[in-house]
Amino acid sequence: MRTGRRAGREAALRRRDGFGWVEPLPATPCGPLVARRAGGSGPPVVLLHGLPASGRVWGGTFDRLGAGHRLLVPDLLGFGDSPWPPSGYTLEGHAAAVVAAMAAAGVDDAPAVVAGHSFGALVALALAHHHPRLVGALVLLAPPLYRDAAEARAATRRALNWTERTFCTDTRSSRQLCRAMCMRRPWLARRVATGYRPELPLAVALDGVRHTWESYSQSFAEVVAATARPAWMVEAGVPVRLLTGGRDPLPDVGLLEELAAAHPRIRLEVLAGADHLIPLSHPGRCLAAIEELAAAVGRGAEARPEYPSPSTTE
Repeated sequence: MRTGRRAGREAALRRRDGFGWVEPLPATPCGPLVARRAGGSGPPVVLLHGLPASGRVWGGTFDRLGAGHRLLVPDLLGFGDSPWPPSGYTLEGHAAAVVAAMAAAGVDDAPAVVAGHSFGALVALALAHHHPRLVGALVLLAPPLYRDAAEARAATRRALNWTERTFCTDTRSSRQLCRAMCMRRPWLARRVATGYRPELPLAVALDGVRHTWESYSQSFAEVVAATARPAWMVEAGVPVRLLTGGRDPLPDVGLLEELAAAHPRIRLEVLAGADHLIPLSHPGRCLAAIEELAAAVGRGAEARPEYPSPSTTE
């Protein structure tokens, strides 16, 4: 039995290299957030991570965007190396912090391609809704976007297994666990994180417990409340690329298909073999979508592509 567990553990640790993830450029203070920056010219590109994570989920492969763009990859407020204030974690609050970081980085002078993964996709939508002049295109990866709060509660509950519901939903036990580990015993939280998700790159797994209960729970509450509205995607009036995994239970693919079928600026691509972690498992697809829209934004609004119907790819 012990040999079997050891073999399983070793196999899982070997899978850490399966994503091909490489360490990105270092992040530095940038306004109210900490962010990594690359490039000195070209259209801005902003990459926003999901929950619970940091900007390092966008591995070093994405740093190549700095070759032709001004790249900004922040740790969202309350996560990673960014400050952890006791409040301010509404979508509008997160978007405001990103706006301030963009100003500090000098990338608020032209519309940006904003790519967001999971919760980061909702922050990207909020950015387009509340600060439309800053957004020229959206790339939304596995967005947890729903018609209303009832659907959001049902979808998130279906997507989480028992362990994830114990740690991640707003219950007394999850509050106590987060405060006991993430906030008071980070060494224990790190051991749990790396043991529970051994397939993740080590740095990404460790960053998954670098937050407070307030930053995580208040942010997750925005998902469950369906604060981000599907109409925001349409009202933004910019090209939108949606990517979601065919094995990802979190997004409402039916809703995304409806949006893509009804609005020519919105294109949906379903990656048949992918799960929720698209920036890790399919960085090439993500880069292609970002670079395509960055080229369109660079050419000007009149050159924005009119997208076809939804597609499914392997």
